[in-house]
Amino acid sequence: MLDRAQLVDEVREYVRQFVANPQQADRSLLGSAWEGLDNLLEYDDWSPEEARTALDVCVHIGRQDRGNDILRRYLTQRLSVEAEAWARWNLTDGYALCRECESAVKEHRRFLAWARASLPPHRWAWVFMDGTQANCWIQQDVAQDWIAIFRELTTVVPAVEANREDRFQLLRTAGRVFGELHQTQGVEAAVAKMRALAGECETGEAALRIQMEAAIVELNLYEKVGPGARLRASARATLSELDARTCDPETADAPALRLFASLYHNAGAPLYRAKEYGLAVTFLRRSMQYGGGNAHTYGWLSACLHATGGDHGEVLSLLREAAWRDYKGGNLWSRYRRKLPEFADVAEDPEFAAAASLPQQADPTR
Repeated sequence: MLDRAQLVDEVREYVRQFVANPQQADRSLLGSAWEGLDNLLEYDDWSPEEARTALDVCVHIGRQDRGNDILRRYLTQRLSVEAEAWARWNLTDGYALCRECESAVKEHRRFLAWARASLPPHRWAWVFMDGTQANCWIQQDVAQDWIAIFRELTTVVPAVEANREDRFQLLRTAGRVFGELHQTQGVEAAVAKMRALAGECETGEAALRIQMEAAIVELNLYEKVGPGARLRASARATLSELDARTCDPETADAPALRLFASLYHNAGAPLYRAKEYGLAVTFLRRSMQYGGGNAHTYGWLSACLHATGGDHGEVLSLLREAAWRDYKGGNLWSRYRRKLPEFADVAEDPEFAAAASLPQQADPTR
């Protein structure tokens, strides 16, 4: 069994390989790290690096529930303010990722109260900026509480360079919360503040990112409230702007590639959900062209092509790539056919089930 130092090294190496090429990452490293967690759990003096490593193992295995257990235990230690802030943020996030929304909202409220007492005001936007966490407030029918806290934070959090990213993330999340509630004026106000925030940026790329994310917030609104013609027109304008500002994927540096991969992906998401498959395909392919592509990118593109009679081999290939990039591992078809309704007609097809499942030997929990 791995000792504590070996556990950190094994997980660091696995994550490096996964980022480089998910399909070629050596999952045996993850398997031995999963077993090595038992050794770590015998101690009650984890370093911040060990706590992060333990959480990484659980995330990459697809056992966020065990990650939450580890975070709760870590929080019983005597921690520095920064270590406790990290653990509280990730526990809130872990509950949200597990769809334990009641627990997520309760933990989020506790985290914010702790942050007000323990962190300087410029850090408070970070506490409340995450979209997955905010979605739990919507699911628990307390979105108006979230909005009230957001509005209060915008008046008390100082605008400094150190929290520009946090303020951007908070505004983007607010735009999406307002959009989910069909509150057009709230979205418009958040978008206007995002565009003003872009004026603070010191580089063109940083400003472009915020400007385009503001346009994507509008796409998310039009997906919810329509009309379809407005969504399509806004999407085409966004595509034209991105294409005009983009870089050469063959010569650009890594940060530029990540930027455009992310922007094209994020713009494709509301188009996929709105069943605007033609436009969604364009954005998702662009994201992959720039080196992007998480499980959602590949899964959505596969679903779009299947829905529009695309090449059968490419549909299956994209499903396989989605499975390799999915942290949950194992047999993913039962979840994919629920999350991707375009595959309803092949829900019992063994060929699709095989494509959306990792080889059994690649699942380290077996």
